[in-house]
Amino acid sequence: MDFADISKLAATECAVTLIQSMVITQEPLRLQSGTVARCAASCLIRPQVGDRVLCAIPGNGEVASILMVIERFEPEQPLVMESSSALEMRFPQMSVLSERIEVIAEHVEVNVGVLKRIADRVDETVEYLSQTIGTFFMRAKRSIRRVDELDETRAGHLRLESPALVEVHGAVTAVSAEKLIRLQGKQIHMG
Repeated sequence: MDFADISKLAATECAVTLIQSMVITQEPLRLQSGTVARCAASCLIRPQVGDRVLCAIPGNGEVASILMVIERFEPEQPLVMESSSALEMRFPQMSVLSERIEVIAEHVEVNVGVLKRIADRVDETVEYLSQTIGTFFMRAKRSIRRVDELDETRAGHLRLESPALVEVHGAVTAVSAEKLIRLQGKQIHMG
């Protein structure tokens, strides 16, 4: 850490004036009086042009700080929360209720103890998927899988069971074994 400039660490106290103003430009943030302002660290909502804000104007001539957005000029527009540093939230429990959630990120990591998903429909488009699973159990009314190229299964023991019909069909179908091929049934039709 560079301690060459510690003036901010030991800033002198000064009186501030609280004013209610309107944002007239965003780059830079400028108040109705023409004063340039910045957002205080606690003001995570990015002020938009026309918003009514509460500001602290220091008596020492420093830049004004927007403490909070009091009223939004266009409340139907998206509420933008912004910070130049990482955001970490800690709660014993959290609920999110929304009609729609959209997540856009370069990298997402999820580390949970137990995950329970209940969904009416899940549509996934994945370029590459790699999974490591201890035990995989799936129950479905119907399962349809279409593979355009190779579909390969390697298992220590493979068992297919159906109470009605097991059908294997291909233009060329090969069954081979190292030691034994056994066919068992009341009737066996070949040809």
